[in-house]
Amino acid sequence: RCRGKVCAENEHVRVGSYHTLELELKRKFRIEKNEWDPLLLRRLEEACDPTKNADVAVLLVGEGTALVALVGGAVSTCRSRIEVALPRKRGAGALAGHERAVAKFYERCVESLARALDPPERWSDIRCLVIAGPGFHKEAVSSALDAACQDSTAGGALPAPLVTCLRSRRILATASSVAMRCVSDLLEDPVVAPRVADTK
Repeated sequence: RCRGKVCAENEHVRVGSYHTLELELKRKFRIEKNEWDPLLLRRLEEACDPTKNADVAVLLVGEGTALVALVGGAVSTCRSRIEVALPRKRGAGALAGHERAVAKFYERCVESLARALDPPERWSDIRCLVIAGPGFHKEAVSSALDAACQDSTAGGALPAPLVTCLRSRRILATASSVAMRCVSDLLEDPVVAPRVADTK
């Protein structure tokens, strides 16, 4: 809600009266002001991008599905969602195809995580990376992340500061499913809670 004095007359309100306006989500509006306070500008930038002050990254991984979320303050924002149809394991040739598809899926998870953590100024702000999910997928994605970090030290795609961020601040945890509603449950998990206690 915004309140203020009416400066220009129109058919609905007269000049000098006070008026309240409600701003709604997903509706564009423009604010004009002669002079802006730097503190107000910073607050506006943070309000426009809720992930700007995120300090926890969450990667939820399941069978062919993954979700990357950034958590900061009281806001959890889904940055990307991956859904892949994995082939069945039946037959000798099908098993090899399944393994290739799963490896490609894990690579996409790592790439999606790296894209969600862009720009480079955000890397130092991320205090914790939580990789979670049902079953063994979290360990497999963690191994794929280690492999990507090894490749990047040999001149691969991931920059060195991001590799340091991803390696040193990682926690593996168990989640019931791959959905945004699991993020808040995950942050209250006894394994994760002590590590994220000092975050925003």
